[in-house]
Amino acid sequence: REKFKSTLLGSQLIEARLNHEMVNDKRLDMPVREYYAELFKAEGVSEQAFKTTFQWYVEHPADLKVIYEEILVELQKRADKPVAAIAH
Repeated sequence: REKFKSTLLGSQLIEARLNHEMVNDKRLDMPVREYYAELFKAEGVSEQAFKTTFQWYVEHPADLKVIYEEILVELQKRADKPVAAIAH
């Protein structure tokens, strides 16, 4: 569960990065697959394992909602930290 939550959090950050690059940097050539490959490698999971687990949670929406709520809390904590604290 924690590994899935961490990977899902990473995927949310990738999606935010892609949105930023597309809107602010006017990029259309974002290396999406590379971003996700790096995430899966860093988390020690395969893309297929992540997709399988995600599908399980889609079929159990109450459980998925809890994970998303925890991710929102984590993202808010990160947003509240000074930039210098995040860099270290």
